[in-house]
Amino acid sequence: MSGLPVILEYPHGCFEQISTKLLGYSLLANVLAYLPDFQQRDAEYRATLERGMKQYADSVQEDGTLPYWPGGNTGNGFVTCQALWSVNESVKAGFEPPSDLQEKLAGAVKKMVKGQVPASRFQKCFALFVLTQSNNGDDYKNESQELYLHRNEGSDEDRALLAIALHQQNIMAHEQQQLLREIDKPIKERAFNPATFSSMTRAEAMRAFAFNMIAPPTWTKQRKQQARDRMSKLMDDAGSLSTQENLWLLLAFTSMIGAETTPELHAAQPAAAVVSKMADRLRGSITKWRMIL
Repeated sequence: MSGLPVILEYPHGCFEQISTKLLGYSLLANVLAYLPDFQQRDAEYRATLERGMKQYADSVQEDGTLPYWPGGNTGNGFVTCQALWSVNESVKAGFEPPSDLQEKLAGAVKKMVKGQVPASRFQKCFALFVLTQSNNGDDYKNESQELYLHRNEGSDEDRALLAIALHQQNIMAHEQQQLLREIDKPIKERAFNPATFSSMTRAEAMRAFAFNMIAPPTWTKQRKQQARDRMSKLMDDAGSLSTQENLWLLLAFTSMIGAETTPELHAAQPAAAVVSKMADRLRGSITKWRMIL
């Protein structure tokens, strides 16, 4: 409950932070109903979301990419992928993006996956992950196989994202299990990567999210509880974590508790009239992610 306001109320300036905020609101809007001063917060967050999409539209380049900073002129692969993800989820939540924005971003992200523009291994895996969250009928099997064959060139985060993308497409079941086996080991120490925003905490969250989404036979109730406790412990320091770390910890943790019978909250339940229509519209989308609380 503390991690979500950290994401939404951080003084966001770059598009990594702006897109993280939009994702936090769109994917986890139903959690907001349990926060203090929900009605006031909800109005503020909705206005911020609309403003963020306008910033996308004002800064999108001719090739469909977004720069790292609003108003910049050099496209950034990571923020372009995450921006498309946030726009797609915002549309599912009932918002209407600026004209052609979704199509422009999608065009750029598809080119990354298909190798038509320069992109790192991580960016390609992230791009595939984002594209496979929307059931638009596109076929990425060849690109998925190519990324899998070259998986040793990537990191544990690459493998986690690729495993989820394969799962979302319902393809390569054996390969999904192999990817999970390869990342089922202690997280390696690493310095913060400013190009991909990688960190030990985000890698741990991505791995837990992948295991919970795919649920291999080795993902026992005990291991799941251990991972859930670990995510909860990491989120105790939400105020000192990056927006990326908070986002992925929230996704991992809520995917775990969403698949179970959620314990009754100690705080008073929000009145039915307080729960926004947007939260209601999100239920179908969030069920897919196992995030219903």
